[in-house]
Amino acid sequence: MRKQYVVLALALLAGIGLLNLDRVKEMPVTATPVVSGNEEADYYGDQLYQRQYNAAGQLEQSFRAATLQHFPLSAVSHFTRPRIITTAEDGKMWQIDALTGEALDQDERLTLREQVEIRSINTPADDPITIHTDWLNYHAGQQTATTDAPVVIRHPATLTEATGMTLNVADRTLQLHHQVNTRYVPQASE
Repeated sequence: MRKQYVVLALALLAGIGLLNLDRVKEMPVTATPVVSGNEEADYYGDQLYQRQYNAAGQLEQSFRAATLQHFPLSAVSHFTRPRIITTAEDGKMWQIDALTGEALDQDERLTLREQVEIRSINTPADDPITIHTDWLNYHAGQQTATTDAPVVIRHPATLTEATGMTLNVADRTLQLHHQVNTRYVPQASE
């Protein structure tokens, strides 16, 4: 009697193994899984592009990233080379670039890290503004960028350094939080 149960169990295991083998053949792995800690990404994307329009149908902001990886257990998405372009009501545009970024699933905040640069992109050539920092949080719904890290602001003939800032793109205001130091740097005469 025992021999029959052993044979039955082996037959069931062999059948399950064959069914699983057929399923694996039908659904081949198309990408190498990416693991963050002990968690594997559940979806990936390359060349991500998203646009957001205001109530009048005008482009308000766009988001690009070279790659996206989403991790379901930690509810976070990781991006490489994220770029945000925002347009204020007066038509002025800002571009925010970084090497990496991440966003929590239930949050409108995007945290950008490594070589973060904010620049005005449709201003006259003699009036560009660039802001550099190590990291910042961008709040998409409010169109604000905030950081507590050191920032360096370059504008023709001035160099400003501070610790922490809040940039409100919609109304084009910049608030520097601490240790603000501005120097006049004259342009070279031609």
